[in-house]
Amino acid sequence: MSIDLALIGASDEAYEEELLRNPYVLKPWIRYLDHKHDRPIHERAFIFERAVKDLPGSYKLWRMYLHERMEHVEDLNPATYEKEWEKINYCFERSLVLLHKMPRIWLEYLQFLLKQCKISHSRRVFDRALRALPLTQHSRIWKLYLPFAESAAGETGYRVYKRYIRNHPEQSEHYIELLLDNEYYFEAANTYIHILNDPNFRSLEGKSNYELWMELCDICVHHPSEMTGINVEQIIRSGIAKFSDQRGKLWTSLATYWVTRGELEKVVLFQNSSHLLRLEIPLKKE
Repeated sequence: MSIDLALIGASDEAYEEELLRNPYVLKPWIRYLDHKHDRPIHERAFIFERAVKDLPGSYKLWRMYLHERMEHVEDLNPATYEKEWEKINYCFERSLVLLHKMPRIWLEYLQFLLKQCKISHSRRVFDRALRALPLTQHSRIWKLYLPFAESAAGETGYRVYKRYIRNHPEQSEHYIELLLDNEYYFEAANTYIHILNDPNFRSLEGKSNYELWMELCDICVHHPSEMTGINVEQIIRSGIAKFSDQRGKLWTSLATYWVTRGELEKVVLFQNSSHLLRLEIPLKKE
């Protein structure tokens, strides 16, 4: 890195000489920065850039530098002054080359990105943070990632939550709500099937297996065209066998499913079968 002599004044010479003797020691750089504490950002950035070049693994130096650069743009609109904000994004990327195991750097970078409304970029950095950090630190990233996913919604929100519940299946019901809000009925039904087949799953909302089963049936019945690859009839019949005291409601769900699909002959057979419960199933009027 070339040194711009115009940025070095007479009062700086003693600090520069000390750095020539000890360029890889932190304290001389800190003393030099303290000496220049009231100087413009470009003069201090000149020192910081040289410091992080010689001490690229210094957590303290990078934190000081990043904070100072962020303070410089905090009153600037990220859309209007995109290039200035991008410069700081680049600084974060450089810091993470050696400090990728430091959760605080990732968190500050992510918070900075969220202010810029860069959805795709932010999602990629969130994913990189999860890959780089140990599992014990993931909860800190998820505290930012999940609200981001909900605000982004759509495909982004769906993918983020799908990844989250792999390790946090207890949050499956919230994931299902997100899917239903975005009309991902097939994935919602599959998630219900997964938790109903998991003997260890316990509803955080206190719902019984029967209630979850009925919610699954409701999705299947009202969105049959979305259930490609799911044997809805088998699911409902399994529920009839499993919840013998609730057969009436489940038979009604099955009949409604047939009606929705236009399979009226099955409904007629159902109504005329004397061994089934007596239920009045409304037929479509021609």
